[in-house]
Amino acid sequence: MTDTRSRLGQARAQAASESSKRQAAQADLAYEMARWPRHQYDREVSLGGNLADAQQARNEGTWQAFTRELFGRLYGMGTRRKERPSEGAEWAEELHRQADAVPEWSDLAGHVQGDAWKSGLGAAAASLVLADRMPPLPEEDAASLLAERDFLNEIMSKDGKRVVNSRVLAQQADVQRRLRKAKDAAEAALNDLKGRNGVALRSALREAARAGSAAIESFDESMDGLGWGKGNGTPQRRAVAARLANNDKLKAIAMLAGRLRAQARAKQKTKVDRQREEFHGVDTGDDISRLLASEVGLLTRPASKSLLLMRLVEKRCLQYKIRGRETKARGPIIFVMDVSGSMMGSREVWAKAAALAMMEIARIQKRAFAIVYFSGSVQAEYRFDPKNVDEKMLLDALEFFSGGGTTIASGLERAVDLITSTGSAAKDKWVVGEKADVVLVSDGVDGGSRSREFARLKEAGASLYMIAIECAAPGDIETAAEAVVAINHGDMAGPSHKLDPVFSV
Repeated sequence: MTDTRSRLGQARAQAASESSKRQAAQADLAYEMARWPRHQYDREVSLGGNLADAQQARNEGTWQAFTRELFGRLYGMGTRRKERPSEGAEWAEELHRQADAVPEWSDLAGHVQGDAWKSGLGAAAASLVLADRMPPLPEEDAASLLAERDFLNEIMSKDGKRVVNSRVLAQQADVQRRLRKAKDAAEAALNDLKGRNGVALRSALREAARAGSAAIESFDESMDGLGWGKGNGTPQRRAVAARLANNDKLKAIAMLAGRLRAQARAKQKTKVDRQREEFHGVDTGDDISRLLASEVGLLTRPASKSLLLMRLVEKRCLQYKIRGRETKARGPIIFVMDVSGSMMGSREVWAKAAALAMMEIARIQKRAFAIVYFSGSVQAEYRFDPKNVDEKMLLDALEFFSGGGTTIASGLERAVDLITSTGSAAKDKWVVGEKADVVLVSDGVDGGSRSREFARLKEAGASLYMIAIECAAPGDIETAAEAVVAINHGDMAGPSHKLDPVFSV
């Protein structure tokens, strides 16, 4: 019976301690946080990612409270310094004071203030750096334990007289023990932080602030690379951004895609400008921008100026004839990508970044866009409206990989089906049109026949381009394609003018 009571007592004490740790995580240490920033913090933690990892980087309950306070300070709104820190939280006040003395911390706070997502990124990066540099912290909140002790004292007192209750006495002893432990840990932590070499502590804080800024810059660059800009937007986008922050492959694709997308936009702009300069004859009309020099010269004399104006009204001025832009809706751009085993790694990252650049071209030209993945057969396909991209589906597409062998014909065959709207594409009302473009990306030669697919592409009026990654393009594709681009390892470091023929579609 005694052993059973002892075990029950230990279980109750452990449960009380765990409950107190959870309470410590919600305590205000050196800063008071209102409901709104607390809600924002809990929301960012629930999305997962680095902030959730930072919260669990240390076991002490007060560590979680300190991580939340870092978030609150960066967020700014609804967070203010307490007149005096809570009992046993002097170490937190000292660390905040040291942070205030570091210029990098002020820069970080000014950069993210009012943005919960970026505040979470900054607080997470800073906390993860500090987690390894901090001394042992109180597991429980001393202020909460004091309140619990005072409450138990009230229970034991009645009309000014002490009432003996063995269970409450046991609780009092346990709370007093835990309170002493929390105070001792708090005092040791404060002495450690104050006694440390000031240069070393400030160095750690600088590193933490720089890590926070780097995380935010990486996030901005990744979001921009995906074509979503630097704003956070809807709750759906914030959830997607959390997914992005935890996936190194996605971040690598997005950051490279930003540079390839910029190259694609520049090439599209250059292509349009050059089209304006491609004169191929003379006709008559009223386009002032294309007037011949002999017509412009009429403006130099008052008498001839009236003649020019009359001819403009009658659309009889001599003007250069240029190749007009296509106004008819063009078919989709289909990005057919090899996802066989040899494509894993840098080839996959580069190819998917190139896919995002082609999607940017589709957006500029107001065309539908699809990605078809193949290895030994078609493995997956994703169809997009570039004006209104489903962000979750795009990340699904960028994460996808299968491995296996290589059968190029299977990818081309599916591309033709999409272009001609046959099979499931017809049922799904896929957008089709004349003059579609197919961009094939592969790093190997399969030796199979593709004559049937070439014939179908030609019949559909589609153009084929190939990007050959670290390999020689098959001879039949060299003949059938509008252009073949050979990419080597060095080209995959970023933009390359070798891509200009493809980016000129």
